[in-house]
Amino acid sequence: KDIVIDSFDIVIELKCTRETMNERALSEEIAADIVHYGSKHLFFYIYDKGEVIRNVKCFKDTYEQKGIAGKDIKVKVFQEQEL
Repeated sequence: KDIVIDSFDIVIELKCTRETMNERALSEEIAADIVHYGSKHLFFYIYDKGEVIRNVKCFKDTYEQKGIAGKDIKVKVFQEQEL
């Protein structure tokens, strides 16, 4: 956990991709974080330095729309062209 705000039941997780990482590996990391963190609200901030995420909207929707395990999940992806 990178940042925890217990009073609001929030975890903020920061991630940075690398050229040797693929989208599947990143997805597995996020899925593991969702399962292991007991907080109700999870925020993932991803700096996609390795540009491994091909479709950002689809990637975000995978986690945000499902509300996995009854958790409120938000994903923000930053790619080079946005910075």
